[in-house]
Amino acid sequence: MLAISHAMFMASVLAEVLVENGTPADELVVDAECAFEGPLASRHLVGIDLSVGGRVPGLKERRLAELANSARRRYLPTSGSRDDIPGGLDAVLYPDASNHTRANRPKRAD
Repeated sequence: MLAISHAMFMASVLAEVLVENGTPADELVVDAECAFEGPLASRHLVGIDLSVGGRVPGLKERRLAELANSARRRYLPTSGSRDDIPGGLDAVLYPDASNHTRANRPKRAD
């Protein structure tokens, strides 16, 4: 549930950031994974990894990564989360509409 909420916040804020940049997305897909450690009764969050992909006309992948980082910094405090939560962020552009299914998305390197 925590991963779902982070993915939803990220998708919403990134869409807004892309519009503000003048490059609204045709499609955005955000996956999130939360990592915890410790025994069940005292488990604590150690990181949130986000993976963003989409079709954004007129945008280069490097710029998508920059805007995704900006969106992450923006959504964390808005969501009530600490803004120092560690985690990775991958951002990729899909080259065309036929290459955006979950099965065809690049796998994250751990």
